[in-house]
Amino acid sequence: MTISSIHFQKAEVEFAEKHNFRTEKKEPEYLLDKQYRKTNEYLKLHDPKELYQEQLKIRNQNHARGFAPHLKDVYWEAVVNLDEKHSLADVKKVADFIQQKYHLQPCSIALHHDEGYTDKDGTVKYNHHAHLCFLTMDKGISTMRKIRSKELRQMQTEVAQLLGLERGKENSKATRLDHKQYREKAKELEQKDALYEKEIYSLEQALDTAHDRDLETQEELLTLKEQKKIVEAERKKYKDEADHIASEYRALQALNKTLHTKKELDDALAALRKDYEDRLAKEVEKTNTLNSTVNGLKAQKDYFEKAYNAELEVHQQLQQENKELRAELEAVKKERDYLSEFNSAVLQVIKAMHSEFDLEHPVQSLKKIYIAWKSQSQKTSITPQKRSQSDESTHERVEVHQNSQSQSMSKFEASQPKEKFYKIEISRQEYLMTSKDIHEWLKDYPEDKDSFIKQMSEADRREIFGEPQQAPQQKQSLFTRVRHSLER
Repeated sequence: MTISSIHFQKAEVEFAEKHNFRTEKKEPEYLLDKQYRKTNEYLKLHDPKELYQEQLKIRNQNHARGFAPHLKDVYWEAVVNLDEKHSLADVKKVADFIQQKYHLQPCSIALHHDEGYTDKDGTVKYNHHAHLCFLTMDKGISTMRKIRSKELRQMQTEVAQLLGLERGKENSKATRLDHKQYREKAKELEQKDALYEKEIYSLEQALDTAHDRDLETQEELLTLKEQKKIVEAERKKYKDEADHIASEYRALQALNKTLHTKKELDDALAALRKDYEDRLAKEVEKTNTLNSTVNGLKAQKDYFEKAYNAELEVHQQLQQENKELRAELEAVKKERDYLSEFNSAVLQVIKAMHSEFDLEHPVQSLKKIYIAWKSQSQKTSITPQKRSQSDESTHERVEVHQNSQSQSMSKFEASQPKEKFYKIEISRQEYLMTSKDIHEWLKDYPEDKDSFIKQMSEADRREIFGEPQQAPQQKQSLFTRVRHSLER
């Protein structure tokens, strides 16, 4: 049965078309005699040069980068093995399949049934095959370079299925022969046949010579048939052992070239057997050494893998511990910062209570301390959006303390007669103060009078100070300007 095969190679347009369509001026020598030739079939699908120009236009429209490929680099020819039963329609299916799946544009198809050779018996051996020429461009881009070895092997299987042929051996190093190589291979086989016939003739002459020897020597010599039988038995042993090399086979076959006595043949076979056993022992020793080395390397690999895994486990544990310690440290830091701010606020209030409480004016002093405490608590961030559990417990204690103080102060304020309050901004913080509070404040901080007057209407100034007070337009005192600049 014909073995399926498809092989690609670059081609030159003019030469390929002349060969495929049999338009050469001189008829090729490798064709069969005219009485044996069968009818070829041809199909022209596209002009490769015109198709190439169309692809270049598409490439320019798509603004492809790089140099455009030459025609000689994108014109490929595929040679496909066929059987005598295949027609042009069968090969057209193969071309259409390759175009659809691998994006190669078919230009022409030629089926050749006029090539082959005649063996020594006069039997005609046909070389049925097809030439498929493709332009390997699609959408202006070369497609042949995208087809890898894996795709080419798959294509061999697909073509065999399409043609109903047996697929060739996969990963075989055999290459397809062109028409010249095919004819040369046929001649080489004929020459080998001639050499084999000559060798057989030599053996027959040796046999004839043996019959002319002395009767005693004649009785000791083995017949050619017996000798061949012994050598063939030894060859079968070689084949069963499956590890003999080519030179050993050649040495065994050489024993058939001359006749031997039984002892001579046994000695020759024993010598060959000894050489084989010596070579095999050396290879076994070499194999054992390599196995020992491999086992040692495997043991080292296992040891290093275990050590690495142990180190990796310790590293992961340390990373987890480090992560937990960082979280604990962050929580402690937040609690420390919060307590520091709270203690600072408490300290400011205590200082104010100590320095500003006036026994002669207890109500005003308490109000002033309350305003200072409230202002300081607003400046400190003692109510952050997110806090740890320890922060929340501390904050709850602070809120309870604040609420109790606020309730006490509210009760105190409710028991007092209602007075008019004025909005006064001190250090960018607004306060509600009565006229008495303002006078008491200005006793301690007279430099703030100009600032207070600026914030009041003319009626308020008349009501508090008893006479119209104009808002100062002149420069402030040095102390006030320095304090305001620091506050900004």
